[in-house]
Amino acid sequence: MTAIRNLAAAAALLAATAAAAEPPAVGTRILWQDMDAALPGPTWTVTAAGPDMVEVAETDAGTLRRIRIAAGLFPARTADGAATRFDRTRLAALPPLEPGRVVTFDAVEDGPAGSARWFVHVAVAERRIEATPAGAHPALAIEHHRRGTGPDGRPLETVTEWAVAPALGLPVAIRTWRLAEGRAILVGDRRALAVLPP
Repeated sequence: MTAIRNLAAAAALLAATAAAAEPPAVGTRILWQDMDAALPGPTWTVTAAGPDMVEVAETDAGTLRRIRIAAGLFPARTADGAATRFDRTRLAALPPLEPGRVVTFDAVEDGPAGSARWFVHVAVAERRIEATPAGAHPALAIEHHRRGTGPDGRPLETVTEWAVAPALGLPVAIRTWRLAEGRAILVGDRRALAVLPP
């Protein structure tokens, strides 16, 4: 009987997952845990938020970096300062955020290591309950599959999955795999250690 109640509760949580993520509240903080490390990771603080762009200040070991997230789904500026240029109307075509929705676009990333050119495939993979140290969150798994040439001129292919909690408007888990020789190698697994409202 308990198993049936747990399944019903999980189904209700998944059904409550909104079709589109709401912008997060300014001041919301996420304390991250890098799952392969014994120490907590960086902290994200939302500094500006709207339907088209979310700005986050990332602090890690006393270093402050700025991140921009287009439509709450795709990093337009990463913590290392790399800025990505792409046709934002392509990403705007992704909603409604339902499993199976896909958009593709070309992108150029300019950063400290140089320029990289990418073919990007963004897909809503599934709805699920994402288990994190901060608790279980109804989430949409958004996959960013990038294939192209890295700043060093060599071919590079990665898949990054953001488990976006629509109620929060931010990811609660971020996993990255490097694809090489037909294998996916997990190179990053970051999950929310705590989610703090403003």
